[in-house]
Amino acid sequence: MKHWGLRTLAFVIGLVSGIVPFPQTLGVQGGRTWTVCTQGCDFATIQQAIEAAHPGDEIKIEAGVYTENLVIRKDLSLLGAGPKQTVVKAIDPDKPILHVPGDSKVRISIHGMAFVGIPHSTASAPCSGLEYHGQCPVGIEVGGEAALTLRWVRLEDLQGGIWGHDNSIARISFTEIRDPRWYGLLLEGTADFTIVDSAINSNLNPGSDYTPERYGVLMREDARLRMVGTSIMSNYNFVAIKLEGRTQATLEFGQIERNREGIRLHDDARVTILHSAIVAHSGTGIYAQDRAQFVLNYSLLALNSHGGGIAIRVVNESKASLYKTDLILNGAGIVVADSATIILNYNRLLRNLWGVLLYVKPCFIFAPEQAKVTILGQGNEIPGPNQEDGNMIVDLCPADYPWPPGFRK
Repeated sequence: MKHWGLRTLAFVIGLVSGIVPFPQTLGVQGGRTWTVCTQGCDFATIQQAIEAAHPGDEIKIEAGVYTENLVIRKDLSLLGAGPKQTVVKAIDPDKPILHVPGDSKVRISIHGMAFVGIPHSTASAPCSGLEYHGQCPVGIEVGGEAALTLRWVRLEDLQGGIWGHDNSIARISFTEIRDPRWYGLLLEGTADFTIVDSAINSNLNPGSDYTPERYGVLMREDARLRMVGTSIMSNYNFVAIKLEGRTQATLEFGQIERNREGIRLHDDARVTILHSAIVAHSGTGIYAQDRAQFVLNYSLLALNSHGGGIAIRVVNESKASLYKTDLILNGAGIVVADSATIILNYNRLLRNLWGVLLYVKPCFIFAPEQAKVTILGQGNEIPGPNQEDGNMIVDLCPADYPWPPGFRK
């Protein structure tokens, strides 16, 4: 299969909704339909309709702004007029706008609505743990064994977009999480989410709204995530995806662009990345440490070069495997340190200031004399040293390291 260029990848991402079927809805169908609007409907507030409805009913919410905190403990479908027309804002900004508690197993479907917080509010510490259940300023919190379907939903100007914990399940499509103060998506426990054709974007300026770190996706404990045709982009102070604990994620046909860092893996986290672009970060594209592992196939890492950016950094006892992936115009293509392992087969490393570097002298001034890393692979296209635009481009460092036979094409 050919390597992916930016134009090709953009074309594929645009078509992904047509070639990747979305999982069957987790919501409910059938039952009675209730209406909500300011005048002439069954109810004037959404929560009144939720309390009156029976499991399996549908609540149709007309266009308007509804100021209330919603709590759902039964199987229901909420159908809005569209994410620009049906808007819910919290009457208590320190609690979730929509809370699905973890004390019952419910199936909920939400379509065509927006959950909007307070613009440019100061970010608080992120909520996490049992004591914060139902007490966190997020758009949607879902826990227990609840199953949630979101389609055509907008979440904006919130401390956190969606918080999933316990054994919750969510299937999310055509949804935008915009300008989160702390995270777009937080997954803890054994939460299992799928996101298709959606976006997590931030344009908040840290000069007026600073937090030490923001995350597009933050995963902890044993959470699981699959992202298909989804983008995570930011102009300021943002780690696109951070995985801790024993979390696992798959990214397919995705685009991670203009964050401070692309993907950061800790502990025993695992990630598989297929047909995706990780581009234009000011720091590192993918950073694996501890015992984390990732697989990267048929993808593109480019322009991770501002401030000496690095496309891939693999340290400690982490492991990485790359196959037919392009690393182009980065500050450094790949840096390997400590006892890390990296397997490179049939990749292209083109026009990076540095190709593949081991964290040893003379490549780094304060590095150890010898490397303990493991390098495997073959058939990689890594041009030799040359002078370009006044900069010396280095292919492999150190040059006298016993690189595997056939490592470079």
